Amino acid sequence: MTSESALRRKLSTPPRAEALPRLTPERVWRRAFEFGLGRQPGVAVRIAAAERGLVHPPEVAAMVEAGDLALLLDGPDGYGAAIVPRGVLAGLIERQTLGRLLSRPVPDRAVTAVDAALVADPFDGVLAAQETLAAELSGAGIAAGFRYAAPVADPQTLPLSLADAPHDLWRFDLALGEGTARSGVVRLILPRPAPAPAAASSAASHWAGRLEARVLDGRIALDAVLYRTEMEVARLRALAVGDTIRLTRRDLDGVAICAAGGVQVATARLGRAGGVKAVKIGAPVSEIFTLASDPAPDAPASLPDAGEAPP
Repeated sequence: MTSESALRRKLSTPPRAEALPRLTPERVWRRAFEFGLGRQPGVAVRIAAAERGLVHPPEVAAMVEAGDLALLLDGPDGYGAAIVPRGVLAGLIERQTLGRLLSRPVPDRAVTAVDAALVADPFDGVLAAQETLAAELSGAGIAAGFRYAAPVADPQTLPLSLADAPHDLWRFDLALGEGTARSGVVRLILPRPAPAPAAASSAASHWAGRLEARVLDGRIALDAVLYRTEMEVARLRALAVGDTIRLTRRDLDGVAICAAGGVQVATARLGRAGGVKAVKIGAPVSEIFTLASDPAPDAPASLPDAGEAPP
C-alpha cells in the first residue's frame, strides 16, 4: 500500500481559521501611530506601552517638561492637547529635514514655531488614521476627529483652552528607529466623548421616534386673539375709520393663543417688549394693572411691558 505524500496531506488538510485580534482603543492608537509616523521607509515606530487614565485640566501644565513641545488640538468635542517629548520631537524633525535619524544625543534647546510646523503633518496623519480606525469601534468611548490647531508657547496657559471637566490622558511609550535616543512618552489629553444615545429597542419604537421628531420639527401658525364680540349687521356696516370699539382691562389680560381650527392652547396678556407689541404667556389678571380707577372713556388704554411686571 502506497502512503500519501506529505505535500498531498498538507494540501488536503483545510487551514485552521485563526481569529483576528480584537480591536480595542489601545490597538487603535498603536496602529494609528505606526501608520502616521512610520510611513517613511527604513524608520520603525515602536510603542512599548499604551495606557489610558484620567486628568483634570489644572494638572496638564505640570506635565510639560523643558524641551517638550505642547500642541493644541481641535476636535468635535472641544479642544485637546498633545505633549511631544524632546527625544521624539528630535526624531520627527530629523526625518522631515534629513530623511534619517541621527545617533548623536538629543540637543538641549528650546522649541520653536518651526518645530511645531514640522510636527503638524505627522501628527495629523496619526489623528486621521485614528479617526478612521475608531469608526470600527462601537460604544468604546474613544474621542476621534481631532487635528493640529496651534503650538502652545506658555504651558501654563494650556489648561485655559481645555473644558473644565475630566479628560482622557493617553500615554504612549514611543521610540523611533532602533538603538536611538529618539524616544519618550507622548501624551494626549482629549475630552471625554458624550455617551452615544441608546438604540431603539424595536423597529416600532424606532419608527415612532422618527415620526415624533418629524412632527416636532414641523411648523404651525398661531393666532393671538385679543377680543371677540358680537354686533348687529347694521352696526357692522356702519363702522368707519376712526370709530372706537371699547375694551375692558379683562380683555387685555384675556388674549387667547389659538392654533389651527381655533383651538386655544394658552392665554396671554397684551403689552410691549423691546419697543414692539408682544404678548406674555400665562400672566394672571392681578399683574395687569394697579390703577385706582378705570381710564377716562375716550383716553387710549396704556399697555404694560410684556417682559416686566408694572409698578
